[in-house]
Amino acid sequence: MVNKHALRQSQYRHLNTYPSHILYGRMPCIYARKVVNLKVRLDEASKEEHLSWTEPPIYGNAKSGSGVAEIVQASNHSLVRPYATISLDIYASEA
Repeated sequence: MVNKHALRQSQYRHLNTYPSHILYGRMPCIYARKVVNLKVRLDEASKEEHLSWTEPPIYGNAKSGSGVAEIVQASNHSLVRPYATISLDIYASEA
């Protein structure tokens, strides 16, 4: 193949952006949700990470008339997980 560099560059280009998420690359494709107010707090006593974030609302066309309507309301989320590096989590899930 003559133009391997161009092929490699096109594999990792930005694919699509939606109001609530981003798709990037292919094989493997990276999926990410857009969030705001992301907070990560480490509790060293219990060796836990406390994560909290807000997923913004998703807007779309109004059902009647013209205008924009909120399809999905903003929602707050939180997660508590044992403190470890990401690589340790990946290896633990494969076992």
